[in-house]
Amino acid sequence: MHALYSSLVIIISFLTLSFCRVPVFNISLDVAPSERWNEVATAFRPHAALFTKRIYASLRYVLKTMNKTERQVDIEVEVLDYWMEVIVLPSLPFEYREEIKGFAKRSNMDTRVVTMANLVFELSTYCTSLVAESKSGFLYHGRNLDYGFSVGLTKKALKKYIIVVNGHRKNKLIFSGASIFTVIGFSHACGWNRVCVSVNQRKFDSSISLNLLSLLRKGMPMCMYLRQLVESENIDFEAAVKRTATFKGIAAPGYITLSGVKTGDIAVVTRLRHKTLNVARIDPKTQWYYVQTNHDPGHPRPKLDNWSVYRRKQAEKHLNELGQNNLSFKNILKLMFQYPTNNNETVYVSVMSAKSPQTFLIYIPRDEHQVWTKLRNLA
Repeated sequence: MHALYSSLVIIISFLTLSFCRVPVFNISLDVAPSERWNEVATAFRPHAALFTKRIYASLRYVLKTMNKTERQVDIEVEVLDYWMEVIVLPSLPFEYREEIKGFAKRSNMDTRVVTMANLVFELSTYCTSLVAESKSGFLYHGRNLDYGFSVGLTKKALKKYIIVVNGHRKNKLIFSGASIFTVIGFSHACGWNRVCVSVNQRKFDSSISLNLLSLLRKGMPMCMYLRQLVESENIDFEAAVKRTATFKGIAAPGYITLSGVKTGDIAVVTRLRHKTLNVARIDPKTQWYYVQTNHDPGHPRPKLDNWSVYRRKQAEKHLNELGQNNLSFKNILKLMFQYPTNNNETVYVSVMSAKSPQTFLIYIPRDEHQVWTKLRNLA
């Protein structure tokens, strides 16, 4: 944990920016699943009651946007609670199910709430993912999380719950991932020396009702699917692309961006809930980066995806201005902080590389105005 903090502090000091420090936790895959998250759950216990209020406030907000009355919202919240306990939790893989139960017990939370919290991707998330390859073949994987409701789990509130989790097996670091307190999966993660992965929402098919229906049909929550990829030591980049393209049931559609350790190891898999729509790969002879936001690669729907198209084009513009010869962790970080990749909905900025376990970097600005001012002045 201290080594990872050191790498974060070095780069933060170099940029002379004001950031919130992201808590870093270690879990052991060798202990019983119900005990793996004890340290995280204990640290989160003082926040559990407020977090529970926030998640129900967000849930009620989402239901009200569907033009439901207060009475209808009350009924549907009760129904969702029942589904979490009776249908969704029992349908999860055994170890993840036990981890959720263990977290709930240790943090003094209702198991139904912890289960619901693990469906954050199925409710709402926008994002930007990009992978860029240097002249030497080193791959940089950038990812910004754009998230937050108008009430409850707002962007400001969510920033307080972001954590980094290091997973160990037999005293060996297997993966690192970014998550939210109570969530046992990841929005982006790296299986070290194998594959990095991040996910963006597919805006065109982002029906919350259909996502919940998919869960009831035993679809895998997206955050848990990403964790499965990085915690399996026999899954490298090619295996991860193949598995993602052929996996039968993911609860929510999305764009899964993958990067590996070899030249050309860049892919984006466009997933529907129960099948794959497209697998995009780069040709390293003619391409050195790929940017993914929230529309289908090569097939934007301008009336629906203006914001997604604009963010992608601006990120590509910034990469072209930077140039392949100038890629570095610092410069990719600066790029990820540029507007509109960094925008009013951005919770954190992150850069990682499967080749470099000591540089899983994640930043939460305290003061966006200060960030903009100082980034403009960086050489």
